Amino acid sequence: MNSPRSRRGGFSLLELLVVLGVAALMGSLALGGFSSFQGSQRRSTCQSNLVQIYRACRLYSNDFDNYPPLLTSTTEGRVGGLSLLWGTAQTASGNSIVRPPVDSSVSYLKSSSALHCPADVAYDTTSSPEPTKDDGAGGRIIDTKYLSYQKQDALDPVDPTQFTYNNIRTNNTQDPDFARQLWHISASGRIDIPTPSNTIITWCTFHRGLSSKPDNVLFYDGSVRRMERIQAAGCLPGRSAKSGWLRLSECSTTSNNEGAALAQP
Repeated sequence: MNSPRSRRGGFSLLELLVVLGVAALMGSLALGGFSSFQGSQRRSTCQSNLVQIYRACRLYSNDFDNYPPLLTSTTEGRVGGLSLLWGTAQTASGNSIVRPPVDSSVSYLKSSSALHCPADVAYDTTSSPEPTKDDGAGGRIIDTKYLSYQKQDALDPVDPTQFTYNNIRTNNTQDPDFARQLWHISASGRIDIPTPSNTIITWCTFHRGLSSKPDNVLFYDGSVRRMERIQAAGCLPGRSAKSGWLRLSECSTTSNNEGAALAQP
C-alpha cells in the first residue's frame, strides 16, 4: 500500500511560491553585493588615479616651478589644468592653447585613463570612453568631459561653478574657497608662505551616495582621503556651510594676515 507521501507527484502552489520567493531574495542579495563590490572597485581605481595625478603634478612642477594652469577660455582647444599632464602646449595666433598628446613623446602620465574616474558614467556609458574627440578640422582635441578630476562641483552650496582642480583659486582670505587653493598668495600676488601639506589639489565627486564619506580628496602631500561632502559653519565669522573639508584647526590663523590661510568650514 502506497503512503500519502509516495502518492504525491509534485510541489504544491504554496511551496513553489516559497521557493521562488527565496530565489528572488537570494538574487537581490547577490546583486546588491555585486553592486557594492563594483562601487568599491571604482573607488579604489579612483584613488589610484589620484595618486598618479599627484606624482605627475610633482614632475610637472619640477620642470615649470608651477602646477598645471587651468585655462578659463570657452574655446574648446583651450583646456589646460590636469590635461597638461598628458598633453602638449602649442601656440596659435599668439595664444597659448592646449592640444591632446595624440603623438606626444613627453607625458607626465603614462596613460590618459588616470584622468578619468570609472564612476564617471554620466560622460560615457561605454567600456572605453575616449579622452579625445574630433575638432571638426581633421584633428583631435582633448574632450573636457573626460577629465573627471577637473569639473565643476554642481552640488557646492556656495559656488556650484568652481572647478575641483585649479592651480590658483583666490587671494581673498574671506572667500570660503580660499583654503582650497593650491598656492597661498598675498593680495599683491607674491607667494608669501609655503603651501601647507594639507592643501587640496583636487577631489572626485562621482562616489556620492555610496557612503557617509563619499569624496576622494587628493592633498598636497600626496595622500588620498575619503571625506564628507559638506562641513557645517564653524566659529569663523561670516562663514556658511561649504562643500569641502576641514584641513586646519577651524579657528587657526597665521601671523601673516595678508596671505594667511583661514581654516575652511
